[in-house]
Amino acid sequence: MIWHLDYNYDKKKLEQYFYDNFMRGSWYPADGDSTHQLLMWHLFNIDEIALPIIKDLNLEGFNIKPRYRWMPPHRGLKDHIDIDNAIGINLNCLDDPISLRVKGNEYPYECALINTSDYHGVTPVDHDRLILKLFIRESIDDVMIRLNDRIISTSII
Repeated sequence: MIWHLDYNYDKKKLEQYFYDNFMRGSWYPADGDSTHQLLMWHLFNIDEIALPIIKDLNLEGFNIKPRYRWMPPHRGLKDHIDIDNAIGINLNCLDDPISLRVKGNEYPYECALINTSDYHGVTPVDHDRLILKLFIRESIDDVMIRLNDRIISTSII
């Protein structure tokens, strides 16, 4: 399931931070891909940009591992379920639209809470994708209680 969130953020600031710190990141290989294709660029240790967002969203005190994920054009991610049942809040950092494929259907979003225990993936597009992801290891119920006032719609899957 995807819950769309009412949260205004400065995309240009998030984008600039990523590119200013790009070289601290690394390629993430496709899981199980015998060719070891480089799928997406991850940038961790971004607390200085992520902590104000975590505070704004009333998520302080939760086990959150923020990261950027950048995918160049024409790259996708096969459908999968995250093995540790974490949930995520994804913020689109570019002006181009992005979506998540869940159970075979595309769901566009700007800022969303995502249940990663459902099959989900990314369909290749002809532009870059850049998200700031708050990878949260807490119960979906606890997170939803904190985000209650920010949930504006649900894409029921």
